[in-house]
Amino acid sequence: MGRSNRAVRLHGPRVLKFHDEPCPKPGLGEVLLEVLSVGICRSDLDYWNDGRIGDAVVTEPLILGHEFSARIVEAGEGVDAKLVGQRVAVEPAVCCTTCEWCRRGDTNLCPTVRFCGTPPVDGAFCRYMAYPAEFLAVLRDDISDDAGAVLEPLAIGVHVLDLARPRLGQAAAIVGCGAVGLSILQAARLAGMGRLIALDCLQWRLDLAAALGATDAISVEREDPVAALDRLTGERGVDLVFEAAGSDESPALSMNLAAPGGKVFLVGIPPSDQIVFSAGVSRRRGLTVYVVRRSRNTLHRALSLLERGLLEADRLVTHRFPLSQCERAFAMTHNYEDNVVKTIIRIRES
Repeated sequence: MGRSNRAVRLHGPRVLKFHDEPCPKPGLGEVLLEVLSVGICRSDLDYWNDGRIGDAVVTEPLILGHEFSARIVEAGEGVDAKLVGQRVAVEPAVCCTTCEWCRRGDTNLCPTVRFCGTPPVDGAFCRYMAYPAEFLAVLRDDISDDAGAVLEPLAIGVHVLDLARPRLGQAAAIVGCGAVGLSILQAARLAGMGRLIALDCLQWRLDLAAALGATDAISVEREDPVAALDRLTGERGVDLVFEAAGSDESPALSMNLAAPGGKVFLVGIPPSDQIVFSAGVSRRRGLTVYVVRRSRNTLHRALSLLERGLLEADRLVTHRFPLSQCERAFAMTHNYEDNVVKTIIRIRES
């Protein structure tokens, strides 16, 4: 009896429909993956709510999902059959490996990259996927399926700190404490940064940030964030600002938190597809602004840190649903209900 490939596709804003589809066959250099756990990312929510992110538009029914773990159930031609049965975390960006940017190591900038769950490439909210074996990281038995899915945002955190190159003891602000912001926070702690100031509008996320290493927390709902940070830093500002809120207002706020000569890293994706901040503030302070794209060959390093207990993954997961309840999972996560941070869809429980 053949495998049944149950999948959920986005047909338009807030329209998810279930499909029973043929099980894919792995080709040369590929494996067949049985998907285990899939995280709902902010970009998934944007596609679900708006049907687009900037100029990336859902024009055909699309399977979302790019944060995921899986089990290898079949090896295609050219792949070691001993991999069958292994659980893996998946690098969602399949780059060409041969272009100018891939050859110099900037795989996240590959012009022909195929990224899971980004139009027109299907993602992981399904039971089975055929996938290139070279873009997988084998999970140890003590790493959970859910943690394997959360490795993708953890890898972003590692990449951002690679770009930042902080000096020991420097101060940083993390604007937005979702899974990516909390991953950046953890990487900043590991990099030996001193004061780590978390900013968010949701108190439960600030509480989790404190548990993961933030030295201070600022609720942007209850107080003026610039004034609050000035009080904490003696009106100096911070050396590095990591913007991971993805709001239209957060880039401008980030500039106002940075010390003269500081660096600002824009990681979030604003809903308007425009980045707006004061030229005067950024110029007078001599700020260096980085616009961050995904991660750059950091999945395996993030996994190594997770295996050594230096990064937390399972603590970021607050909610779990079967695929059959994906509509409820998307709505709850989008509406920030029930103290949600990271929601996982467990495919094999569906």
